[in-house]
Amino acid sequence: MACDYMIDFGFQVDDRFMSATTTALDTWIFVCTDAIGVACGHTISPNEVEITSRDYNGYADAKSYLIVY
Repeated sequence: MACDYMIDFGFQVDDRFMSATTTALDTWIFVCTDAIGVACGHTISPNEVEITSRDYNGYADAKSYLIVY
């Protein structure tokens, strides 16, 4: 589905801090790992992050940036 992406880093990232942002106005970015689990739309591994973007009308495809610390 557009606006819903899973990124596999190849190493464990569910125990790290993350920061996500978008260039689109009035669009929100949601980041989910398997440690959070509640907001994830898919089953993911500790090496994966799921990113979803939405606007007032629902899912919205937008350029986004993810920083993993």
